[in-house]
Amino acid sequence: MSLLEQERDIWEGTQYHNNQHMMRIILNTRVWEEAIQAYQEIQDNHLTTKITEIHKLELTLIMDQQKTHHI
Repeated sequence: MSLLEQERDIWEGTQYHNNQHMMRIILNTRVWEEAIQAYQEIQDNHLTTKITEIHKLELTLIMDQQKTHHI
């Protein structure tokens, strides 16, 4: 094997290694993006639940006030 062939093999091996490394980074990034999106959806749902609970409390207070005023 000539020196040029050895250099080419080393370069191709390095390129393959770099490509594999980049694929891992891309996959990890996608996993993190999906995890962050899922977390945000959970937070949004939690916020919606809290807002719904607050609205229920407000309605209860309004109804209680109406009962008090009618008596």
